[in-house]
Amino acid sequence: MNKSELVSQTSRQIPELSRDEVESVIDKAILNIERSLREGENVLLTRFGTFQITDRVATRRRNPRDGNIIDIPAKKKVTFRPSSILSSKI
Repeated sequence: MNKSELVSQTSRQIPELSRDEVESVIDKAILNIERSLREGENVLLTRFGTFQITDRVATRRRNPRDGNIIDIPAKKKVTFRPSSILSSKI
C-alpha cells in the first residue's frame, strides 16, 4: 500500500472528511514522526509498533569487484519494531 492508497482507503472509511482533509492529517502525522525521530525520540504507536533511531558503527568492507578495502562511515538508521498485537495478526 502506498500513501495514495492509504488516503483513499481512509477517506472511504471516514466519509465526513474529504480526501484532501485526510491527506492533510496523514501528512501532518508523518511530519510529526519525522520531527520526533530527528530529535532522537522514539515514536510508539500503540497496537502498531515503535520507530526508533539506531546507530550503525563505522566498518571496513571489501569491494567484491576489485578486492580493495573500503571504509563504510557510521550513520544513523530508522528501525521499526512491530507490536506484539500487530505481529500476531500477520
